[in-house]
Amino acid sequence: MKKLFLPYWILIIAIFLGLPITVRAKPADLEYNLRAEQWVNQQLTAGKVADLAMHYPNPADRVIRASFLQNLLEFPSEPIRHHGIWIRGATIVGDLTLEHTDINFPVSVENSTFQNYVSFCRSHFYKLVSFEGSTFNSNVNLCETKVDESLLLSRTNFDGCFTLSGAQLGGNLTLNEAHFNSEGQTASMSGMQVGKTIFLANATFAGEAVFDGTKVSGDFTLAESHFNNKDKTAKFTSLNVGKSIFLGKTSFEGGADFRSSQIEGHFNADDVVFNNPTSLVTFNYMFVAGEISLNRAIFKGQTTFEQVKNDGNFVATDAQFTNIEHSTSFQNIFVGESVFLRNAVFNGPVSFGNANIGEHFLSNGTQFNSQKNEASFSSMTVGKDFDVQEAVFNGPANFTFMDIGNVIYANKTRFNSKDGMVDFGSSRAMDLRLNDSIFLGPIDTRYIRLDRNFEAIGAQFMNIEKGAYLQSMRIREHLFINQSKFEGKADFSFVQVGGILYADDSQFNSQKDAANFSNMVIGDYFSANRAVFSGPVTFNNTTTTGFYADNTTWPQAQGLIDVRGLAYEDLNVRSKDGQGFLFLLDQSPYDGRSYHALEKYYLSAGFPSYADKIYVTYKMRETTNGLPYDSWQWWWNLFLGGFIIFGKGPELAVLWFALIVGFGYLMFRKKEKMAAIIETNKRYRPFLYSLDLFLPLVNLGYASIWSPAPEYKITRIYAVIHKYLGLILIPIAILAFLGIIK
Repeated sequence: MKKLFLPYWILIIAIFLGLPITVRAKPADLEYNLRAEQWVNQQLTAGKVADLAMHYPNPADRVIRASFLQNLLEFPSEPIRHHGIWIRGATIVGDLTLEHTDINFPVSVENSTFQNYVSFCRSHFYKLVSFEGSTFNSNVNLCETKVDESLLLSRTNFDGCFTLSGAQLGGNLTLNEAHFNSEGQTASMSGMQVGKTIFLANATFAGEAVFDGTKVSGDFTLAESHFNNKDKTAKFTSLNVGKSIFLGKTSFEGGADFRSSQIEGHFNADDVVFNNPTSLVTFNYMFVAGEISLNRAIFKGQTTFEQVKNDGNFVATDAQFTNIEHSTSFQNIFVGESVFLRNAVFNGPVSFGNANIGEHFLSNGTQFNSQKNEASFSSMTVGKDFDVQEAVFNGPANFTFMDIGNVIYANKTRFNSKDGMVDFGSSRAMDLRLNDSIFLGPIDTRYIRLDRNFEAIGAQFMNIEKGAYLQSMRIREHLFINQSKFEGKADFSFVQVGGILYADDSQFNSQKDAANFSNMVIGDYFSANRAVFSGPVTFNNTTTTGFYADNTTWPQAQGLIDVRGLAYEDLNVRSKDGQGFLFLLDQSPYDGRSYHALEKYYLSAGFPSYADKIYVTYKMRETTNGLPYDSWQWWWNLFLGGFIIFGKGPELAVLWFALIVGFGYLMFRKKEKMAAIIETNKRYRPFLYSLDLFLPLVNLGYASIWSPAPEYKITRIYAVIHKYLGLILIPIAILAFLGIIK
C-alpha cells in the first residue's frame, strides 16, 4: 500500500514546490515538460500569451508535445475559442498533423521550434495564423490550407521541405527574413491565392523555390532576398500580381523563370543580380501594366524578354548583360511607353527584333561589346525617338526595316568593328542623325525613307575596303554630310533629296573607290564648297537645281571625274586652283549633252563669249574622243576647227584668205609666166590677179584678162585650185559669220 501511494505523494510535493516534471515524449527525441503544458493551458485559459521563454529560462524546460498543441487546436476550450492560441518560445516535439480541420480562432506559435513533421494540409483557419520567428526542423506541409486573414512566417527557418501550394490566404503572407535551408528540398508556393500582399524581403532559399501560378491581389515583395542554389531555377511562371512585384537587390545563383506572369502594377528589380552564367533567366510572355525597372541589374547568363507586354516604361539604366556566348533577347517585346537602356552593357549578342515601343527607345551611352555577334534592332517599331547616341558598338549592328515615328539618333556613336556591317537599310523615320559618329566598318543605308533629314555632319566613315553604301535613299528635305570624312567608297547613287545636299568641307579620300553621286534627284541644290575629292567622283545623270563647288579640290588625272548627264539650273564651280566647271567636263568621259547644257547655261546667264569657249571645247573633245578617225564628220570637224574655230571664230577665215591670196601672189608674181587672154594695155598686177581669181562673183578685171602661160603647168594647176578654194571657202566663211555653220 505504501509502495502504491509513494509516487503519488512525490508528484504532489513536486507540484507544490513548483518543480518541473519531465516525461519522455514518444516517439520524440526530447523529453517534454508536463508542467510547461499545464502552464500554457492556464495562460491560454486566462486569455494571455504563453511565453515559455519568459517563464522558463532553461530551454530544456520549454518542451511541449505536438499532440498537446494539436489537442488545443482540435478541442479548444471556450476561452481559447474566444482569445485564440498565443504561444512563444516553445520547443514542440512529435509530428503535428492537423488536416481537413476548421479552426476559427487566432493561432500564434512564434519564436518556437518544431522538431518534427508539421502538416495543416487543407485545414481552414478563420483568423490570423503566425509562426513568426519559429524553426521547423522537418518538413512543413500547408498544401491547400485556407487562412481567412494573414499567415505570418517572418524570420522563420525551414530545414526541410516547405509546401504552401494551393493555399488560400485572405490577408497577407509574410515571409520576411525567412530561411529555406535545405539544398535538396523544395520551397513550394505554387498555385497560392493571397488576398493582400506577399512579403518575402531578405529571405534565403538554399534549394528550389517554386511560385508557379500563384495569385496575389496586392504587392509581391522579394527585395534583398537570395536564391542560392546554382542548380535550381527559381520559378515564377504564370504568377499573377494585382499590384507590384519588388525584387530590388535580390540575388539568383541559379536561373529564374517569370514566363507568362501577369503584373498589374510595376515590376521592380533594381540592383538584382543573376549570377549563373550557364542558367537561363526568362521573362517571356510576361505582362506588366506599369513599369519594368531593372536599373543596375546584372545578368550573367542567357536572358530573354521575348513577347513581354509592358504598358508602362521599361527601364534598365546601367544594367549589365555580361554573358559573351549567350544572347539577350527582347524580340517581339511590346512597351506602351518608353525603353530606357542608358549606359547599359551587353557583352554578348542582343536582339530587339520586331519590338514595338510606344514612345521612345533611349539607349544612349550603352555598350554593345560582342565583336562577332550583331546587336539587332531589325523591324522595330518606335512611336517617337530611337536614341543610341554616344553608344559603342564593337560588332555588327542591324537597324534594318525599323519604323521610327520621329528621329533616329546616333550622334557621337562609335561603330568599332572593321568587318561588321552597320545596316540601316529599308528603315523609316523623320530624321537619321549620325553627326560626329565614327564608323570603322562599312555602313549601309540603302532604301531608307526619311520624311525630313539625313544628317552625318562631322561623321567619319573610315572603312577603306567596303566603304559606305548610301544608295537609293528617299529624303524629303535635306541631306547633310558637311565636314564628314570618307576613307573608302561613298555611294549615294539613286538617292532622292527633296531639298539641299550639303557636302561642304567634306573629304573623300579614297584614290581608288569613287565618291558616287550618280543618278540622284536633288530638289534644291548640291553644295560641296571647300570639299576635297582625292579620287574618282561621279555625278553621272544627276539632276539638281543648283550645283555649287567653290574652292573645291578635284582629282587632276583624266577620267577620274564624271559629270555626264548632270542637269542643273544654276552653277557655281571654282576649284581651289581657280578652274571652273569646264575643267570638270574636260576631265570627264566625253558627253556632248553636258557641253551643250553648259553652253546653254552661260548663254542664258549672259556670257556668250564663255559659251562660245565651251562650244569650241566641246567640238574639240568630239573630234578627239567622240568621232572615229575614218568618218567624214571627223574630217569636217578638223576642217572647221582649223578654218573658223567651229564657227565661233569666223574672223580666222580672213587670215586664211590673206594667206591664200598671199600664196597666190607668190605663185603669180612673175609676169613672164602669165599670158594675156585678150589684147589689153592694162598693167599686170599679181596681187590683184590672185585676189580676183580667189573671189567668186567679183570681177576686178584681172582674172578675165590674164592666165598662166601653157608651158607653166604647175602654175596653171594651182590657178584652178586657187579659184575653187575661193568658191568653197568664202561661202563657208559667210555662213559662219551669219551663225549658220558651227
